Amino acid sequence: MNRFRLIAAAVVAAAFSTAPLSAQRLGPTEQVQLTGVGDRVVSTWDNVYVGPYEGMLVSDPTQPALTLYCVDYAHGVSTGDTWHVNTTGLQSGLDLSNTRLGGEEPVASLVRYRRAAYLASLFSANAGDRSAISGIHAAIWSTMTPGFPGLPGVNNPGRANRVAQPWLAMVDEAESEGFVGMNWAEWRILSDVEADGHVGGKQEYLTRVTATPEPETWLMLATGLLLLGVFYRRRQNLLEDI
Repeated sequence: MNRFRLIAAAVVAAAFSTAPLSAQRLGPTEQVQLTGVGDRVVSTWDNVYVGPYEGMLVSDPTQPALTLYCVDYAHGVSTGDTWHVNTTGLQSGLDLSNTRLGGEEPVASLVRYRRAAYLASLFSANAGDRSAISGIHAAIWSTMTPGFPGLPGVNNPGRANRVAQPWLAMVDEAESEGFVGMNWAEWRILSDVEADGHVGGKQEYLTRVTATPEPETWLMLATGLLLLGVFYRRRQNLLEDI
């Protein structure tokens, strides 16, 4: 019986290690909507929402909901707003001209987006920690938004700087180690098509595409387990006949 379980586990592992994944489809241009902030907390250093926001692909409502990470403090979006975005990946060598940092030095701009993505990936591990979430988002905006936190609407720039510092130090260390564990192919920048660099348009966001096994993967897994079941039953019958 133990051997059968080991073989079954091996089949499952093999199926998913070779599984074709169906990624959330984000074309070069999409229409998105900010659907809300859910139960996210309000920042402790200013009157803005921090942490992941919630959105959807209006251009393809069959796709999973989007988790949006705001990297742009200088522009606004309200719940229910719908707008068109250019989508850009974070792999090396991609054209960043459609992003807010597109007019700046490409390599440095890519590093800034990657730093923001790394920081965004820390939200889930710190869910429910009001102070941590505020600090992470302050660090993202400090990285990505020129002039932050000295912008209109920031009531306490000094506090924003203080809560951001530990997270900026953490991302410095992660960058020096090559951002171990980050898969840049999973990340997309969502930039308003109406934006002109740092001027105009809606806020810019990062999102992480989802990946799920395609139907043929589940079929392969079910077939493998069925064959194992047949093999196991025949083996038991042979043992009973002995």
